[in-house]
Amino acid sequence: MGNDGLAIFQFEGYTIEEIKLLRKEKSTSDDAKMKFNLSIGESPDLNSYRLIIEVIVENPDVNVNVTMSGAFKFEENNEIPKEDKFVLLKSNGFAILLPYLRSVVSIITTLDGPAAVVLPIINVFEMMKNSDDKESDNPQIDNDRNEIEQ
Repeated sequence: MGNDGLAIFQFEGYTIEEIKLLRKEKSTSDDAKMKFNLSIGESPDLNSYRLIIEVIVENPDVNVNVTMSGAFKFEENNEIPKEDKFVLLKSNGFAILLPYLRSVVSIITTLDGPAAVVLPIINVFEMMKNSDDKESDNPQIDNDRNEIEQ
């Protein structure tokens, strides 16, 4: 194995792109909704990618919208088809970024109130498989692709 046991792509860090928080009057509904939007940007050399995740949480007390991007790099001169890279980024990249996203949402929602919004533990692979099922009660993922410049 030529990569000394390392994964075929590496996580190079994350950036918080945007945070929106709207405190609401307590409603009578206990319904909470959560949605994820994903987009992937690629560099011209097809080795560097940016996975952008937006989580939208609506619950009775607060609406939270956080957008985060993660930088990932594949090995130079790899022969992985572009579509396979996107699949890896959407599943593994999402799973890598999710703990950071969960932390950001929890921290910002505790800054002005006693109750934190805690994103649930998510089975990313099952969520990806069901992402086309818009009627599901589970968190949803919408996918999009963009190009990035290096």
